[in-house]
Parts: sequence; structure tokens; C-alpha cells
Amino acid sequence: MTYEDIAGHPALPACGRAQALAMQQAYQGNPRASSVFATQRWLMAHIGLALYFRRDPSDARN
Repeated sequence: MTYEDIAGHPALPACGRAQALAMQQAYQGNPRASSVFATQRWLMAHIGLALYFRRDPSDARN
């Protein structure tokens, strides 16, 4: 996908709201575990999430 595909997709605003709500709920449920996203460590947290979601679940090395 290109930036234009993503930015122009009609579901983008709803997806952004859903992600924001999920982060708020996660914070309300466990502020300490969620606080990593509100600190200077946010970049490392996002990198970890990206690696997790991009991994191949059938690859035992991950």
C-alpha cells in the first residue's frame, strides 16, 4: 500500500479512533504496563510491537 492508499481510505478515521480507544482502555486497566507508551521509551515499544505483528507465527525462530 502507498501512503495515498492509507491516507485516503474511508475507514482510516474509524480505525484511528478504535486504536486510541484500545490504548485508553489498556491504560485504564493497567497504567503501569501501558505507561511505556507515554515515556521516552515509546519508540522502542512501537518497534517491539511492529516486530511482533510482522513476525511469521509458523517460524519457530521468532
